[in-house]
Amino acid sequence: MNFPQVLQVQLGPGATGPTAGELLAGGVEFSFMRPDGTPAWIMRVDGGAVVVECSRYTRWHSVFAQATGYFRDFLRVASGVKPDLTVAKHVLVVIDDFLWYG
Repeated sequence: MNFPQVLQVQLGPGATGPTAGELLAGGVEFSFMRPDGTPAWIMRVDGGAVVVECSRYTRWHSVFAQATGYFRDFLRVASGVKPDLTVAKHVLVVIDDFLWYG
């Protein structure tokens, strides 16, 4: 579990540099980290968004099943805290890299 930090920066005439007091809480993250410190799986809850990302997979079926489980677990816990919780929208984004030799 990690609490990501968001830095507030001011731009323009008379702006001052950020201070330690401008460090704002940015939600919460749960992740499974690789030995190099980068996340293989991450679930981020920030404001009104819940994001699950996976950058390590070999089979889409197993990744989708795990991600769906993380969303269900979040909704179960959140609905216990806020019984009238509703889901306004859900989005699935798949990002992949392909090498093409033409």
